[in-house]
Amino acid sequence: MYKVFFNGRTIFLLDKLPDNEPSEENNIIALKDIQDLKPLIINWLNSDNGDLHIWHSDTGHLFNVFSSCFKPIHASGGLVKNSKDEDLIIFRRGVWDLPKGKAEPGESPEQTALREVQEECHLKGLKIRRFLITTYHIYFIDDLPILKKTRWYEMIYEGKEKPRPQRKEEITKTIWLPYSRLEFISGNTFPNVLEVIHAAQP
Repeated sequence: MYKVFFNGRTIFLLDKLPDNEPSEENNIIALKDIQDLKPLIINWLNSDNGDLHIWHSDTGHLFNVFSSCFKPIHASGGLVKNSKDEDLIIFRRGVWDLPKGKAEPGESPEQTALREVQEECHLKGLKIRRFLITTYHIYFIDDLPILKKTRWYEMIYEGKEKPRPQRKEEITKTIWLPYSRLEFISGNTFPNVLEVIHAAQP
């Protein structure tokens, strides 16, 4: 299964039909011809309908066709943990977020993640512990639909420097947050941020 986020709604790409019945809030589509996908997606993006479930027996092929409906952008980000096992959270444009950014030419995903966290939070000496998950979300540049693929890595910071927000990226706060206080941000963050944080739990 693939999950793709868009403005508070989710597209699910599935290899079996979900149990719930189709409704105005949850649209369920079993594709007979996978090439019909693009107009279906564009119509949904321009609607106010709820989540969209798309079924096809081969989700790999389905995702490839789905991806071809968009301009791809590749990014990486980091979930940084300190010696207290607290997570580094940033406040950007009025929403709690995690440091991330687009890849530069020639960078590996790991290099992108380390560079972006260092730039956005002014931290050095970061170490990648492991890959966590990949998230996908859709947005528009003018009328062009973009599919952003972000690879997330768990990082360790053992230094003593206090994180500082990168103001030019509209980041105004950086905080260390224990998992037990996740509710502090859960009402004002993105679904993919919560997915990344949950993925790092044992």
